[in-house]
Parts: sequence; structure tokens; C-alpha cells
Amino acid sequence: MAGFDVEHDSPLSARGQVHRHLRQHIDSGEFAAGDCIPTELTLSAPYASSRVTIRRAIGALIEEGNVRSRRGSGTFVTDNALALVCEFDLASPWKKTITY
Repeated sequence: MAGFDVEHDSPLSARGQVHRHLRQHIDSGEFAAGDCIPTELTLSAPYASSRVTIRRAIGALIEEGNVRSRRGSGTFVTDNALALVCEFDLASPWKKTITY
């Protein structure tokens, strides 16, 4: 996760960019099913974002069923996270996908 920069001129919000990046880590297997993802405080540094932004990005992952949160234990990748298929190529930077 080192070196990730939130693009402030992106049409995608900071929360959306963090969500997309975390989802890429899940899809790639870096965060496998059952793994605990880093805490909000730990994630806020490499993303240079507030804990609120990180919390909202993780909340979106929870709503999608990619992770589940247990108070006092952490946030864990679910078994069905890798079964979900996305029709859009979220791995591509937005500037390369927009044609003028």
C-alpha cells in the first residue's frame, strides 16, 4: 500500500479511491479470506486520508459483503469476497480510461 496517492482532481471521491485500492488488494489475494485487514488508523497513513474516509471506504466493503467487522476483533475478509465479479476495470487509473 505504500506509495498510494489519492488524486484530488479525480472524479472518484477519496473514499472511492481508497475503496477501489482496498478491493484490489482483496482481489489480488494480498488480503485472503479470513485475513484481518489493517486498522483505520494504520490505513490512514499510507492513504494520507482521515480515519473518516478510511471508515467510509471499509463501510462500503462491508455493504458489498467483501469484509465483515467484529467489534474489538477487527475487520476480516469474507469467503465470498473473491466470488464477486466486477464488470468495470477498477484497476485502471481514471485518467487512462477517459477519452476526450
